[in-house]
Amino acid sequence: MNQSEIIRFARQKGNGFAFSASDLPGYSSRTMADKTLCVMARTGKIRRVMRGIYDLPRWSDILKKEAPPDLDAVANAIGRKFGWMLLPCDEGAMNGFGLSTQIPARKVYISTGPSRVYKVGKHAIEFQHRCSRETDIIGRNARMVVRALKGLGKDYATNEIVANMASRYTDEEWRQICEATKRVSSWIRDLVTAEMERRRA
Repeated sequence: MNQSEIIRFARQKGNGFAFSASDLPGYSSRTMADKTLCVMARTGKIRRVMRGIYDLPRWSDILKKEAPPDLDAVANAIGRKFGWMLLPCDEGAMNGFGLSTQIPARKVYISTGPSRVYKVGKHAIEFQHRCSRETDIIGRNARMVVRALKGLGKDYATNEIVANMASRYTDEEWRQICEATKRVSSWIRDLVTAEMERRRA
């Protein structure tokens, strides 16, 4: 994979996509891929976001300059690089479902990797190691639903809220979420199952 192919690869992934050498297909040598990316960053063809992570800078019409890196994209690139499973923190999951308008001050993820903080310019991405039933849930959709409901708490999560969350998914996707959440806290499982039964009625 040459430099033009790397540019094309990144563009095909969409604006703001962040990547590392481990994301690049066609390289038999990780060292060679790292060297190629370093050269491209030095010549301005890509942007070095942090050590080992790069992106194609997006242009901001509002700022009239390159937009800052997409922190979610950077976090996912770090996760892919090290083979970690990531979950947004409770606040992040709630925000993703529109259950909270509060934007977290820093990007925090629950991770199967070690607990640590990465600096990305003036911002920070924090990974919190967690071993729990939630991190073992199969499927990102199910994990997002569980984290959002955990964030709301048992006293505030209602059938109406779950129905609104479920509206983002097809019947088959919600069935898979039900299947994946059989071993979570009983109050979450009951809410998810009740929504499945409502859909079948």
